[in-house]
Amino acid sequence: LSGVDLSKRDMRGFDLSKVNLSGANLRGALLAKASLSGAVLHGADLSGVDLSKLDLSGIDMSNANLSGANLAGCLFSGTTLTGASLKGTNMTGVDLSKRDLRGFDLTGVNLTGANLSGANVTGAIVNVFIGSTAVTTAEQGAALIQWHSQSVGPGKFPASWKLLWRGTTDGMTPQAFHDRCDGKANTFTFVRDKNNNVFGGFTCAPWSGGGSSYTTDSCAFLFNLTQGKVERVNQANNAVYGYYDHGPIFGGGFDLNVLGGSATPSSFGQIVSFGSFTAVEVEVWGTNATQ
Repeated sequence: LSGVDLSKRDMRGFDLSKVNLSGANLRGALLAKASLSGAVLHGADLSGVDLSKLDLSGIDMSNANLSGANLAGCLFSGTTLTGASLKGTNMTGVDLSKRDLRGFDLTGVNLTGANLSGANVTGAIVNVFIGSTAVTTAEQGAALIQWHSQSVGPGKFPASWKLLWRGTTDGMTPQAFHDRCDGKANTFTFVRDKNNNVFGGFTCAPWSGGGSSYTTDSCAFLFNLTQGKVERVNQANNAVYGYYDHGPIFGGGFDLNVLGGSATPSSFGQIVSFGSFTAVEVEVWGTNATQ
C-alpha cells in the first residue's frame, strides 16, 4: 500500500501487520486497535492521527509526518523515528528512555509523564520554560528534563510550566519572591549573573516566608547550566531554607543564596566555582498543578 491515499479511512481493528505503508497518506484515518506489527510506515503522513495505546514497537517510522498525532501510551521499543516530524504530538506517558532524539523538533509536544531518562536530546528543540530570559536554549531545557528525571523519577517531568516570579519585572526583593512563590511546590529557580552564567536549583518542597526554618527534600538538586553540572542534595533535612527576609535559599550554609549572591557548599556539592555572584536575573517557575 505504499503511496496509497488512505486519508480519513476507517481502519479500526484492521490487521495491518507487515503491510508496507511507505509514503501512504493516512491523514485523518481511524486506526484504533489496529495491528501494525512489522508494518513499514517510512515517510507516511500520519499527521493528526489518533495512534494512542497502539504497539508501534519495531516499526520503521523514519521520515514519517506525525505532527499533531496522538501518541499517548504508545509502545516505541525499537521503533525507528529518524527524521520523523513530532511537532505538536501528544506523547503523554510514552517511554522514550535511551532514545536518540538528537535534532528533533519537539515544539509543543506534550511530554507529561514521558520517560526521557537517558535519552539523547542534543540539539533537540525543547520548549519547556517558554518566555524565560535565563533558560534560552533547547540544550538547557533538555538537560533540566534529564536531571529532573534522575532525581524525581522517570516520567515525572511536567510538560507545562508557569513563570511565578521574575526579579527584573516583579522586584528583586524577598517580599516579591514570597508574595508569588510561598506555598508553591515543585519549582525551578534560575539565576543569570553578570557574566551570563546560568545556574539554580529545583525543589519538590513548597517555599515558605514564615519563621526561620529548613524544609526536608530528598529530591532537591542544584545545577549549573553553563558548566553542564548537577549536584544532588546530600543533607536532605537542610535542602531549602525559608525566611521572610530572604529570597530563595538552598542548603545549610548556604549552598545557594540567590538574593544574597553567595554559594558555599554544605548540603549539596559545589555548584558554582566562585563564592559570590551578582544576579542580573532571577526566575522561579512552577507547574500548573501548583497554581
